[in-house]
Amino acid sequence: MINGTNWTSTLEGTYTFTFDPATETLTIKGDEDPIPPTPVVDYTKWYVTFGVEGDDASWNAGVQCNAEGVATGSIEVAADAQGKIKVWDNEADHYYSTADEIALGAPAMLSEAVTTSFALPAATAGKTISWTYDVINNALTITVAEEVVTRYFIHGQFAAPEAANALADEAQWYDYEFVDNGEGLVATVTATVAEGHFLVYKDVNGTQTWYKAAAGTVMPSDSPVILGTDGDDIAFNATVGSSYIFKLDPETMGLTMTVTTGIEGVEADAQAEAVYYNLQGVRVQPAAGQVYIVVRGDKVAKEYVR
Repeated sequence: MINGTNWTSTLEGTYTFTFDPATETLTIKGDEDPIPPTPVVDYTKWYVTFGVEGDDASWNAGVQCNAEGVATGSIEVAADAQGKIKVWDNEADHYYSTADEIALGAPAMLSEAVTTSFALPAATAGKTISWTYDVINNALTITVAEEVVTRYFIHGQFAAPEAANALADEAQWYDYEFVDNGEGLVATVTATVAEGHFLVYKDVNGTQTWYKAAAGTVMPSDSPVILGTDGDDIAFNATVGSSYIFKLDPETMGLTMTVTTGIEGVEADAQAEAVYYNLQGVRVQPAAGQVYIVVRGDKVAKEYVR
């Protein structure tokens, strides 16, 4: 028999075909428990709104989820604010909350609730928070961007030794912080010894980077000293009892040391020969197509050499 119609399957699964040529009979047998098709969820059609109780403006717009069902955003938080999560899944609004305390930086598991607010961590009050919500796992993660605090210090032997803490013929090492006086970063030091050594370091939220100078560098000098992470401690010669102002350019790491009492300042020659340093503070011969730190007299700047 060669006539007939095509056979069409309406269920996903595994089928066994048996054909008997004698009777020209085809038997089709499927799995007793066919595997149902896995539903495909398009999470890019889902939107998450993270709002703060009493702040209607925070609910103005939802954040679209990515294909993995994750949405991220940020919001300013007032003191004692309560948070809410609302998910729109293209059919209805769903609210999620928790009665548990939410820890910063750790996923908090939320459950569906009826417009119930949850408490935000106390550390978020008055700050801008970033949030990430995983709609598949109902997990909310909140972080607060750490404020970056950068400070610069001189670490040097400008003070006479205190017998209990130093050898009799050595000066102690002390820290002197640079402050912004409106014209740049300056630190004032009164020398009680005639000579010694110092370094400069940058502190960013407790992480320190130390800066030195080329071997043999002695200050005060006729031109700014370019600091780098390689090199040696910086030597100084001072008049005992005199005060010195150190001025630091944090962009070029150019440092000057000027006496404020005991001697007269000397004006540098504006047409002084240029001295070139690479961005690591090492003196070099310039080559075309590179950026250098250039010192001319008492002036220091970054320049591109053509």
